[in-house]
Amino acid sequence: MPTPTVEPFVYAALRDASWLSHPDVYTLKKWHVDRGTATPACSNTRTWSSRNNPMLDETTRKPAADVAAHVRCLRPGCRVRCPADTPT
Repeated sequence: MPTPTVEPFVYAALRDASWLSHPDVYTLKKWHVDRGTATPACSNTRTWSSRNNPMLDETTRKPAADVAAHVRCLRPGCRVRCPADTPT
């Protein structure tokens, strides 16, 4: 009998905008699925990994299942990795 596969735990975090001179602090921010390297699942890793510059703020990291649907990133990379049973 085959062993059931366990899906890895999925985390989400907000983008890190601390390096911007005038970050937008007025609009609602989207939560991005974390690949485990502080890189969002919706971005091109080759562009950012060479710089060793994390794009996600690790202090905001939490389980993706706890993120409401209206604040989740809707880009394809994040959308397909986010758990379907997240609260709305």
